[in-house]
Amino acid sequence: KMGANGFVRALKVFGHSSVNCIVERELGMSAHQFITLGTAVTGNFHRAWGMSTEQNYDFLGISVDAARAFFERLSSTSAKLREQTLALQRYNSDWQYTWNPLQATPLVRFDTDHPDRVVCPIPYYLIKRTTAGLFYDLVKSSDFDNPFGHSFQSYIGEIARAFCKSPIFSIAAPTPYDVG
Repeated sequence: KMGANGFVRALKVFGHSSVNCIVERELGMSAHQFITLGTAVTGNFHRAWGMSTEQNYDFLGISVDAARAFFERLSSTSAKLREQTLALQRYNSDWQYTWNPLQATPLVRFDTDHPDRVVCPIPYYLIKRTTAGLFYDLVKSSDFDNPFGHSFQSYIGEIARAFCKSPIFSIAAPTPYDVG
């Protein structure tokens, strides 16, 4: 189960202006919209077994095209998931380290006649994918490293300032580290 901390952390880190512009470029929506849509869809699966991806999310400020891209990114067919699972499974000392492809695509398109119909076997994977998992959508962007580092540093600084009060603590900005 995931508490509010994961949502807040994702919104603070990925919603930071230096990172959010990369999120918008790569995903076609802001970090806030991506996380909000992920939360709304996860909420649906706590009360219903399935859903159609062809719903209107204008009330969340998310265009039809952006929502379609979201569902395309987070869903897979049951046949493809079965194929990936077979390729990744291990019955040796590595079995406990195998990766579940549902973590990347937690929504399963199960009806070839109606590809908009999806189920979510593990809603926890969906919420993790749309919060902390956002990192993996962005990490390969050539301009991600420094903005993400600054954003994360800003988030940690905010937490430190909130909990580490003077006179007991003194918070200093990090000093540059030079090799050589």
